[in-house]
Amino acid sequence: MVDYPKASYKSFIRSLTVYTVILAVISYVIRHWVPEIPITSSYLFIILFMFGVTLAILWLLNKSMDVKLSRFANAFMLLIFGKILFYIVIIFIYAYLNRDEAVSFIISFFIYYIFYTGFEIFVLLKINQQKENS
Repeated sequence: MVDYPKASYKSFIRSLTVYTVILAVISYVIRHWVPEIPITSSYLFIILFMFGVTLAILWLLNKSMDVKLSRFANAFMLLIFGKILFYIVIIFIYAYLNRDEAVSFIISFFIYYIFYTGFEIFVLLKINQQKENS
């Protein structure tokens, strides 16, 4: 049982890495071949930032699942609330410092947020299902 979280987390890291590379390639293609779609020039930084945050949050949530469900629920609510506040601060700071690119940054950030949140939910449901079947 001790080896299960390590194997599961390694699989998650691989999946998240592949997902991130696919998002980066799609973003690159859209940015360079479809200029009508406003993707910020900082899209790679956003993707890497969200990769790191998603990695950290899912690691913490995976650890909280090992204890009991109520701890997971508390950790989930706190981490998601903290993540949203942190993202809002990042958006406001970037928009303030780079006013000419603020709109495209906010739109890009929001779209990546939706993609990474969907990935988090998918992974958490998969992990929960695997732990229930064990």
